[in-house]
Amino acid sequence: MREHDDFKGNTPGSASIDTTPDFTIEVETDQRICLLLDISGSMKKNERSSKMYTATSNFLLNMVADGTSVGVATFNNKGRVVHQLLTISSQSDRQQLVASLPTTTGGTTSIGAGLLACITALNSSIDGLEGSMIYLVTDGEESRAPYIADVQPEITTNGVIVNTLALGNESDTHLGGISRASGGQSFYYSEDEDSTVLTDVFAASVVDTSTDMLIQIESKSFSLSSTQPYEHYITIDATVGRDTIVQISSSESNDIDISVTGPDQTIYTETNSTFGITTIKIPNIAKSGSYKVSVTITSNGMIPAVLNVQSKVRIPGETTAKLSVWLSDDTHVYGSDAPTVVYVAVLKGMAPVLKCDVIASLEGYNASNIQLHDNGIGSDSRENDGIYSAYVFSNNFERSGRHTLKISGQNINNRAEILKSKEKSNTFPYYSGLTTELVWNFQRVILSSEISVTNYSTTPLTDNIKPGKITTLKLKSVQLMGNKLQIVLLWKAIGDDLDVGTASEYDLRISNSFSKIKQQPEQCTKLTNNIPIPKLVGSTEQHLVTIDDESLNRYIVVRAIDDVGNKGDYSNIVSVSKLTDPAWTTEAINTVNLTGSFVSGGLAIAILLVMLILGLGLKIRLSNANDKKKLIKEKRNQKQKSGKRESSKKHHNRYEYENRNNIV
Repeated sequence: MREHDDFKGNTPGSASIDTTPDFTIEVETDQRICLLLDISGSMKKNERSSKMYTATSNFLLNMVADGTSVGVATFNNKGRVVHQLLTISSQSDRQQLVASLPTTTGGTTSIGAGLLACITALNSSIDGLEGSMIYLVTDGEESRAPYIADVQPEITTNGVIVNTLALGNESDTHLGGISRASGGQSFYYSEDEDSTVLTDVFAASVVDTSTDMLIQIESKSFSLSSTQPYEHYITIDATVGRDTIVQISSSESNDIDISVTGPDQTIYTETNSTFGITTIKIPNIAKSGSYKVSVTITSNGMIPAVLNVQSKVRIPGETTAKLSVWLSDDTHVYGSDAPTVVYVAVLKGMAPVLKCDVIASLEGYNASNIQLHDNGIGSDSRENDGIYSAYVFSNNFERSGRHTLKISGQNINNRAEILKSKEKSNTFPYYSGLTTELVWNFQRVILSSEISVTNYSTTPLTDNIKPGKITTLKLKSVQLMGNKLQIVLLWKAIGDDLDVGTASEYDLRISNSFSKIKQQPEQCTKLTNNIPIPKLVGSTEQHLVTIDDESLNRYIVVRAIDDVGNKGDYSNIVSVSKLTDPAWTTEAINTVNLTGSFVSGGLAIAILLVMLILGLGLKIRLSNANDKKKLIKEKRNQKQKSGKRESSKKHHNRYEYENRNNIV
């Protein structure tokens, strides 16, 4: 290859860039997890130590998959390994790990010392450190070396992933940093009575790491009293149902009674209560359908409680609808014109699940539900790709500090569809024939990483957020009416604040110069006749533009403006081009001269041949005479066809219009 003309003798590449391929061979191994638990003195506050014990016990008993190796470490002023890695294969293994969980607290806080203890525990595995995970639970700020920053290079260099759970707003701000640097997630527990985070956070970790996928069906807080029993319906779909459990967490678990009624009216009442959690396990494989959860309590007063429902895929290794969530930024500056974007992918294997109802809610806020969309508008860059998105604005927050965002996704009334390839192979659906199929009713819950809000102020916010960019402008039709062109434009309405609310007006511009409308759209001609009043976000807008049929090319853009004059960016550019046939000219054909030329040529040839071969002269002469007549006939036919073509082109102009919707 180096001797080929394309390379030989040409300017060589940079000598400082090594282009030698680097191959990494990855081998799937069993999970290796080390629980790292804070036992410093501050964990006595708000019963944090007790809550941590309950959450980690439930994780070990009901969530972590068989075959997972789990160790336990603690830290205060020192780090300690309290249980070496143990590969779980039985219920007794789970009980053994629970027995090692700490129950006493005291001392200062050295998170770095705890991380080093976990490294020691994880390093005992024959699979090494890479790919192993640390689940760090803490409430305090570092007060003693080694600090997180001291040990972070060792963590990241060895490929260890750190998930962190902050208990309360006093926990160290560096937790998010080590999670990001190691490829993990950071979570926040507000300590509110109605918070579900202590259950959700461990479920989210198992969903991310387990090959035997745990699916969180429901997570919901509610209030309960002796005079106000609680009922709630959940859906177990046809792809899950194995190891299904229904749990109620409450400080008064001894006084709680639970029953679960299945779709076939079977009633399940056998419960197990440990560590403040009452659990019902659905035996064997739970039938698909709707289940009613009924909860009663005998004690007096209003009691807060949390419902958690989880299951596994019906057949190990099969796919099911799964939620994945990520944020554009985990820090939100209050009052900024750049909101945080939350993205949620709803997929079954590689196939997008469309038309789902996806909602994000900020924990601890009333009426904080944020609807996510997969409509190609505003925060959503592509319609019907299974990725739902929404903006989280400053007015969604009421304080500085950490916040928790929980996502619920469900299929309502069998509307959802799976977008899949027509091919039998597991190809990505965008690059082959596509089809859709209806999806069973399902529901899912997942927890997002924390959002940290800075610069909160009680001063009323000013409207500094402009409408979103319209990216859906296109031509519906173009017609020639006399000497006028009638162009019908279509686009989807955008919001007042990006894709939220309703804009106040539209600004449409037209030009015969592409470069001008792209670089200086405000200097182009403004359209003013019958401009539509903006509709609700996602509604279809239509506008008729009439122009003189003179210019060969016209380019059009549109933008939205809000009620205080904030102007959105101009849309994608659409173009209208008139395509006409080239001019035709005619030239008379002189048949007589043409005939004479052929006759003269024929006679000359005949005479020559007579002189050379007398016996064949007559035959050749007759042949040339026949050729002459044939050519004359062909020329006459050509002239007639030319005349017809000239007439057709002279009296008819053909108009075609191009629609360049993808020019941005």
